[in-house]
Amino acid sequence: MYIPAVDAQGNGVVGKLVTVVRPGTGRIFFDVASVLGQPDTQESGRMAAQVAAEYAGVSLDSYDIFYTIEVNASVIEGPSAGGAMAVAVVLGIENRTANPRVAMTGAIGDDGSILPVGAVREKALAAKDVGIMTFLVPPNLSTALRTTKQRECTEQRVNGYVIRKCDVTYTPDEIDLGDELGMRIVEAATLADAVAEFTRVDV
Repeated sequence: MYIPAVDAQGNGVVGKLVTVVRPGTGRIFFDVASVLGQPDTQESGRMAAQVAAEYAGVSLDSYDIFYTIEVNASVIEGPSAGGAMAVAVVLGIENRTANPRVAMTGAIGDDGSILPVGAVREKALAAKDVGIMTFLVPPNLSTALRTTKQRECTEQRVNGYVIRKCDVTYTPDEIDLGDELGMRIVEAATLADAVAEFTRVDV
């Protein structure tokens, strides 16, 4: 599945997460190819595997999990791929396929909740560029603040001269990311919500 992220310059990028689940002894492996996987990303992968096993009603000790991340960025850091990793493990355990037009960002909590992350708009833009139709985000992150600039000018004549005075005001405006980007943005509160979206066939 695709995993939107941001690079060191804060630009949205899209990588690929390939997850293999097979019978084993509870080992978890990470192959991040040419990128540096930070410890918090690896910890997110371990948490994701545990939460996914609990969701699927199986023992993690009976499986080995292999994560491969490929992305055009020098560093992958932060827990924002945790939700996607958990979904991938669930689908691997259940031998189901992820809808390729769905992607997500969001950390995974130990109770299966999807937790807030940053740079949601940048990730959504990157996801749209690779053809993603539905983008899952944590609760309350389907909107963003945009600043509107307004310039008002007045003229006054003094002693035969025209004095022009202009005032500029900046107003924060909340916008809906789905409307702005022309894509379906879904707030996923739990792993169950995310799994349901990734297994839909009508998106």
